[in-house]
Amino acid sequence: MKKIAFMAITAAVMVALVSCASAAGGAGKPAKVKSLEELAKAVRAENATVILQNDVAWNSAYTGESPFEIVCGKNAVIDLNGHTISGVKSCGFRIFGNFTIKNGTIVGEGDSYGLLINSNNTTSGVNYNPDTRENSKVTVEDLKLVQCGIRAELSTIKVINCDVQNSGESGQSNCLYFVGVWATVEGGKLNQTANPIETISRTNCVYCSGTSTVTVSGVVLEGNKRMNAYQNTVSYIVTDCAGAVTTTPNVVTIR
Repeated sequence: MKKIAFMAITAAVMVALVSCASAAGGAGKPAKVKSLEELAKAVRAENATVILQNDVAWNSAYTGESPFEIVCGKNAVIDLNGHTISGVKSCGFRIFGNFTIKNGTIVGEGDSYGLLINSNNTTSGVNYNPDTRENSKVTVEDLKLVQCGIRAELSTIKVINCDVQNSGESGQSNCLYFVGVWATVEGGKLNQTANPIETISRTNCVYCSGTSTVTVSGVVLEGNKRMNAYQNTVSYIVTDCAGAVTTTPNVVTIR
């Protein structure tokens, strides 16, 4: 009887441990979440997979002074599961770490970066320093951004088959804004539709500063088709992108 009771207790403990791992989104089953707050908690575990279960409206409590921020565990996966995060303020949806985000839509309110990656432009106390770009590897895949763009800093980043539409006219209205990154942009569409005469140095499909190397291939460019490099430490390699325009031809190779 004692042996049977011991085995029963052991089984119960194992079930509890597996349940905890699943809820945390770690190496067990993927964590299923229904809010940004649940997502932020679950994705902290190493090798976490977190799956959004429904559309989410932006919480008005998240502002420029108090943005919404997530620090990911290593190799985390955020799967929006076809759902939409809507009404994202200009403070953006800020994610730090080594992760993949995919398969969904982020809707902003114009003139903003809806997704900020490893961006330390924050007042909330997060100071993420990946040390080197090799230690912060990010993939953004099959994501649609409406009325907002993506800003990434100090990362090795892949943007794959994304549809980014940012039609504002401010300095935050580039489709992709890279600072000190090694970036690969493959497939998808970038649409920056602000007036090119009034905003020639401010709105672009791709904008870069810092020491960056950016490879762009097979991307459909619409509106302002420019790929702008703020400094001559930026190098673009552009292939199979009809109509691509750059304001810095001395550091750009278009094939």
